[in-house]
Amino acid sequence: MTDEDFEAWKICWQVNIAFHIPIQQPQTCIVCSQVLEYGKGIRRSVFWLDGTRCSAGHGQAKREELEGAVGLGVCGTCDQTYTLDVVMGKIKCRRAPCRRTVRVHKAEVQRVLNQPRDENPHNEHLLNEHLLM
Repeated sequence: MTDEDFEAWKICWQVNIAFHIPIQQPQTCIVCSQVLEYGKGIRRSVFWLDGTRCSAGHGQAKREELEGAVGLGVCGTCDQTYTLDVVMGKIKCRRAPCRRTVRVHKAEVQRVLNQPRDENPHNEHLLNEHLLM
């Protein structure tokens, strides 16, 4: 990874962290298809769901995909580059038959990042995460 790519990745990671929420159910990774169970207190990013859209406006999951005994998400390994991959145009829409490129849902990302920490469930741990970096 070049220095320029690394700087872009750091910004993407900070955005990704703003979308972390507590996870309560097992999840199938939308990238690698691995099924993972998470213990109590684990947080995963929902950037893939809330912070992205294809140019047709598709979200990346249907409600029924999220409500089963095993939900959808992005595993910790794939999550390390997912946001940067979206920015770089490497992710395709999951909604059949659409194969458009997934892009950042700019309005939603701005909304999440502009909310005061105490009003945004995604951001409640953001400061602690930054202190660990």
